[in-house]
Amino acid sequence: MKKIKDKEFVGEILYRFEVLEKSINKIYFQVEKLSEQSKKITLLEDHDTSRKRETDIAFIEIRKNKKALNRHIRDAAVEHREMDKYKNLFIGVCLSLSVVWSLSGWYLIDRIRESTHLLNSTAQKLDVHIAEHKK
Repeated sequence: MKKIKDKEFVGEILYRFEVLEKSINKIYFQVEKLSEQSKKITLLEDHDTSRKRETDIAFIEIRKNKKALNRHIRDAAVEHREMDKYKNLFIGVCLSLSVVWSLSGWYLIDRIRESTHLLNSTAQKLDVHIAEHKK
């Protein structure tokens, strides 16, 4: 009877070793899967870190470009104001010349009319005088 019990005991131990071996194989398989997933996560984290670094660099470049753009806009505004000064000066000079030209034109026209009127009256007087001498 003791032999049967010993055989049963040995059989039970072998069975338990078999179950333990299967459990260890399952755990090993799970650990392998977790290890692969861990490697994928590490790769994704590295990729994410790289992307974050690239994004930070891109934002730094954007800030630099924005500062340069604002500086360019300020410089363009200053140049535009300077050009407006010259444009307004040119318009003022043109208006002044236009007024001077118009006033001198009126003055010259009046002088020409006076001279023409004097010439006409002198010519008429000369005609009358010549006509009197011819008689």
